Amino acid sequence: SAGYTLPHGEQLLFSSANNWQEWNVRVYALDMPRQLARQVFISRSDNVPGLPVVWSPDGQRVAYVLDFQHLQTDLLDFATLHRISLAEQDNDLVFNAEWSPDGSRLAFIGIHDGESALYTADSDGSHSRKLTTVDEGYKNLAWSPDSRRIALEAGTADEAVIMVDVRSGTVTSLTDNHAKNIRPAWSPDGTHIAFLSSQGGFKTGGTRFDLYLAAVNCATCSPRRL
Repeated sequence: SAGYTLPHGEQLLFSSANNWQEWNVRVYALDMPRQLARQVFISRSDNVPGLPVVWSPDGQRVAYVLDFQHLQTDLLDFATLHRISLAEQDNDLVFNAEWSPDGSRLAFIGIHDGESALYTADSDGSHSRKLTTVDEGYKNLAWSPDSRRIALEAGTADEAVIMVDVRSGTVTSLTDNHAKNIRPAWSPDGTHIAFLSSQGGFKTGGTRFDLYLAAVNCATCSPRRL
């Protein structure tokens, strides 16, 4: 089934299951030069087997959702096969883990007692700290290319695209409308964020999303439709 290659291209992570409904998906790492595969963990998923899986930039760790039903995220060290959970409480929901482009930090979203928060941690998952909190929920985070800021969706009914400074925790909203603004993505030079927005209205059979572009370093500039 679906496979993900290690950043340097020498390993392939793939999953295998005889019966997806059993939620017992075996995930393997294939050493491509030697053509040797080893099982590295078991994931319980009712979606695509074993996914999502995210490689660390140095290829030493993967972050993966252990159980889609409870949204728990674990980190696995490939050298030692040591596994840690990013959840600080048993009933925490932890998802959307992403390493910063420079590999120094890990960001993820956690929900505890109905409160959604953005966290950062060291690259190995240790020393996590809460950056900012919102009652309406966070999802779909994206690191800036310089690893200094994070863009993400905030809200449930109306969703805004916000930007968080990793060092200070300062939050900047890039959208100001009663619409769904989703899937932020940074430009390679870090000067703009592209996102999808439903502010254009509805069409027959569903919501119409258009592509917008926001200049992140211009406080007076409004996002423009592409």
